[in-house]
Amino acid sequence: STRPFGTAVLDGIDLDIESGNSKYYDSFINQLRSHTDAASKTYYLTAAPQCPYPDEFVGEALNAVAFDAVYVQ
Repeated sequence: STRPFGTAVLDGIDLDIESGNSKYYDSFINQLRSHTDAASKTYYLTAAPQCPYPDEFVGEALNAVAFDAVYVQ
């Protein structure tokens, strides 16, 4: 199926990454932007890093790409 979430409708993606590694989140956001920037609907790309700076998992992405909002935990 081309709709992995069924009939759910997304208005954005939030990166709340608390384990794993920090690789490729910047590429992921850039790829999402390439799809959402031309859309007729507004999509929000946000991040929720941990308080210590830089965040271990999304710190590189925060420095590399623009997010619509950052919600520090």
